[in-house]
Amino acid sequence: MIHRLLAAFVFALISLQLATTASAQGFPSLLEGANPFSDAADRSDSAAHAGLLGKMYLEARYVHIQTDEPLIQPFDDTYQGVDATFNMPVSWLTELAPSVGADVFFNFEHLHIGGSTGGSKLEMDVDSYSAGISIYAAAFGPIRPFVQLGVQHDVIDVFAAGGGGSVSIGDSDTNLLAIAGLEADVAENTSIRLAIDINEQAFDAPPISADVIFWPAEQFYVRAGLFATTNGNEVGGLFGGGIVF
Repeated sequence: MIHRLLAAFVFALISLQLATTASAQGFPSLLEGANPFSDAADRSDSAAHAGLLGKMYLEARYVHIQTDEPLIQPFDDTYQGVDATFNMPVSWLTELAPSVGADVFFNFEHLHIGGSTGGSKLEMDVDSYSAGISIYAAAFGPIRPFVQLGVQHDVIDVFAAGGGGSVSIGDSDTNLLAIAGLEADVAENTSIRLAIDINEQAFDAPPISADVIFWPAEQFYVRAGLFATTNGNEVGGLFGGGIVF
């Protein structure tokens, strides 16, 4: 599955290179005189759907995830934190294939878990930084399948104390980000988004998410979702909202 997603990403980059080469040879350029971060960022240009793909937005959400991890659960059973995303549509892929759209995104997530029990203490912080591209099909009306490809960097800090001593441990890792999903309109101002994170490394099984996106105003939305790993060890939710530029 990951190899097929990477192939789609490479194909998009090759298409961009071909368009640039054609321009250099005297053919009409798809990029000439156009801002690659197109007017699709304006919700008025993408108001035909109630989702987030194809829109420029800034989002923040509260994260609450319960865990069954046996080494952590005696101290605390809940990760809490914040998730923030900036998304920006790009025009070059739409110019090449009008039925396909593309966004670039940047995401930061901070999670904390910890507590004390029996004279021992554990505190753990996980910071995740990711960036990539979303490629989605825009030819199916209210239904928009998508893939997200990119890179994710995780930083983990652990502090443990007990028995008169303490230790601090830090670690980091960088991995491919690969998400497959579907966004669909269920009403004029409401959509749902389903996704599976195929290559997530922070948990011991791929997480699945299901979100509802509701627009109480033209440039503001509320987003609430459920989160669970495929083995059921982590279950939780995210709630927040964002603004569209």
